[in-house]
Amino acid sequence: MKRRGFTLTEVLVTIGILGIVTAVMAPVISNLIPDKNKAQVLKLSKVITDINTDLLNNPSIYYSDNTTCTALDCTQQPYIAPYNTDANYKGATKYPFLLASKLHIVDTPTTSSGTTKFTTVDGVDWEITAYGGTGYSVMLDMNRTDAPNCFYLKDSCEKPDRYYFAVDVNGAVSGRDQLTQAYLANPTKLNDKKNDIRSADTYTTDLSVSK
Repeated sequence: MKRRGFTLTEVLVTIGILGIVTAVMAPVISNLIPDKNKAQVLKLSKVITDINTDLLNNPSIYYSDNTTCTALDCTQQPYIAPYNTDANYKGATKYPFLLASKLHIVDTPTTSSGTTKFTTVDGVDWEITAYGGTGYSVMLDMNRTDAPNCFYLKDSCEKPDRYYFAVDVNGAVSGRDQLTQAYLANPTKLNDKKNDIRSADTYTTDLSVSK
């Protein structure tokens, strides 16, 4: 029996159907893929929170006379080694250097114009500055100097690589930028990009310029 090949029309129809299926399935598949930046933000939020708890529960590191300071606001130099001989572990740089000492970093922290910077082994750049009078702001750049180097702003930076935490005087961690706030409010779904973005636009932030 003679075998019949495909006609041009049949080939074009098949290609058209495959194109339609691909167009329909692409967003679905995309939404099934976990957001690696969200996973990292949630992971590092817990890491920072756990470190803060350990630091504040150690009276040799953070101690108060109950009159002049409280918790992270107590910037006296710790009693114990190796912190008791390094001037970086007192004053405004005490918390940033203590935090860095509990992380796996690839370089020595540096401080300039009130900002302490270092990089962790997972390729994340950290910048820590005083914030809110008694707390700190922690900025994480997930891909270091690679673009886009911005935090989430609708119509300006919708695929950010920078995320901001606020650390209050008692060590609690919250989001400063809108997308970080949305991530922390929806921690169980790593592939809920549309809802995270939708939620982000309802939050407020004091960050106004995406750098």
